[in-house]
Amino acid sequence: DAPRKVAPKSVIELGVSSTLGSGVGSASPAYLGAGLFTFIETAHGVFLRPSVAYAHSLDQTVQIDWGSTRFDLCARAPGNYTERKGLQFDACLGPEGGVMALPGTSHPRLLVGFGPSISLRGELASAFGIEVRATSAYNFVRGVDGDPIAPLSIRAELGISWGVR
Repeated sequence: DAPRKVAPKSVIELGVSSTLGSGVGSASPAYLGAGLFTFIETAHGVFLRPSVAYAHSLDQTVQIDWGSTRFDLCARAPGNYTERKGLQFDACLGPEGGVMALPGTSHPRLLVGFGPSISLRGELASAFGIEVRATSAYNFVRGVDGDPIAPLSIRAELGISWGVR
């Protein structure tokens, strides 16, 4: 009998993150919040990364609430380390949709964007990791004059994740 090959298990990670972001090229204030994400391997080194996030403006004079969902397609490049040790680099691209609630308006502003993101993930234990992530998106929906909705948004995230499979 020939030995049977055991297929490697696909990776699924669940995580939480903090987010700090702002718009570029407008009066958009910085915002701070939190998010949830999952990382699902679809093929060797190819992943889907859906996420949801909520944040509130740091500027006390302009109170803005921001909510978003993003769905990235990612490629993961592991470092030259033994498995479950070291750094991994993720390059992602995907759409983003959300809303921004502005003071003095009856309806939240729609946000629809698309853009890249990158992250470095350090594996700290067999199923636990920490990541630093940079995300950007070009917003296709324009607000009315005076809205603090920027055409380009950028975010920095710090997250932790657990491998569940």
